[in-house]
Amino acid sequence: MNQKIQFIICGWWYDEFDGRKGITDFIDGLINLQKENKFIDVFWSCHKEPIDLIKDNFEYKLFKNIGLEWGAYDKAFNHLNLDDDTIVFCIQDDMVIKDWSFIEKCIEEIYNGAKIIGNGFNYPMNFSPQTEARLSYWLKTKDKWIDYVRKENQHMFDIDLQALSIRGSFMCTRYDYIKEINGFEYVNKPLSYGKKEDGTKFILTDPFGNTSLYMNAYKFTKYFGVDKMKWLSNTYRKSKYMIECGRGNVKIKSDSYTKPFEIPENFLVDGCEKYEEDLINDNIHMIKMADVSWHQFNKFLKSLTVERKSWSLDLQHFKSPKDMFDNEIAKETSICVMDEKKVIGFMNLYGEPSLTDSLWISFVVKNEYQGRGLGTQLLLTAEQMILNQMPHRRILAKHYPDNIASNKAFVKAGYIQNDTVSNDSFVIMYKNLFK
Repeated sequence: MNQKIQFIICGWWYDEFDGRKGITDFIDGLINLQKENKFIDVFWSCHKEPIDLIKDNFEYKLFKNIGLEWGAYDKAFNHLNLDDDTIVFCIQDDMVIKDWSFIEKCIEEIYNGAKIIGNGFNYPMNFSPQTEARLSYWLKTKDKWIDYVRKENQHMFDIDLQALSIRGSFMCTRYDYIKEINGFEYVNKPLSYGKKEDGTKFILTDPFGNTSLYMNAYKFTKYFGVDKMKWLSNTYRKSKYMIECGRGNVKIKSDSYTKPFEIPENFLVDGCEKYEEDLINDNIHMIKMADVSWHQFNKFLKSLTVERKSWSLDLQHFKSPKDMFDNEIAKETSICVMDEKKVIGFMNLYGEPSLTDSLWISFVVKNEYQGRGLGTQLLLTAEQMILNQMPHRRILAKHYPDNIASNKAFVKAGYIQNDTVSNDSFVIMYKNLFK
């Protein structure tokens, strides 16, 4: 390999993990990496005076401590003279590396068309540039999201969209892709304190960090496209390659209740990692209705009993279920969940003449298979299908108010309730999509 590679390390913790000093495994690994590979350079963008081990082995620069990791990376880009095709790894220094082969994995993905790669998957956000940012609530400034964006980039934030996010603890991209979005955004002011509802003061690290995180997520999603974004894992903070610490702590409280995200396999470099609860479900898979026989599908419809209290097949303009099943468009835009050769779930998309930019979605999962996240997986699979094949910009859905399971699936898949539509019979949900 002779591809030019630049590591940019946000330096703050250095040799401290879980409150213990003198732990230098991450730094030692970078030293060996740089010594053994002439095409790899490591630069430390420091927000605190570095230790001697860093000063003696790396190029570094001490910058004013503003912008957290996003500020550190952006200042490094402005300082370094990088070639456009340089592959860049941006990493916080409180990182536990388990397998350095992520370098080859990420480079391969970049060569195959990915524009940015993160470690563990992160929460999406419905981003509205003209609404008040949560940080402004704490600072009592009334600033909108767009007010935190650099003036020269504010024209880029011109629509509402659901932003897929990549945390600043780790990312791989190419320098010309960073130039494409004119650098990273970050809150360009010193960290300050806010007051909780009970009057106690706390430093606003998370609100500052999340504001920067989602401003960049907006640009990644809009200008790179979701099909150019990848992750090493569907688990928050962790992959088989590395663990992202939480403010210098390897283990944090949220690990006990944060479960893996249910996301499409093509979002992931290696596919979903298998967890113990997944192993019994290896025979469950999803296929297009075109690959199912009418006998299989009709048997599924006839088997629905308790499910009919909260779901019915919307035939739209079709005369019968068989008429819909035989339609070529319906076959390609409907998904069946299979347990081996048995249909146990179904999702279909359909349009409405008055809504040219939107599609309706409907799904059902057999009662005995519910609670396994299959509904959420169906919704995310449909979303990816639309993004890859169709011009529509929004998905609409409706469910009965007492259908808690459906509501949970929609919320987990990033849908939000449309409170502007008055309908006593149904809850209306929607999700905006942008290529």
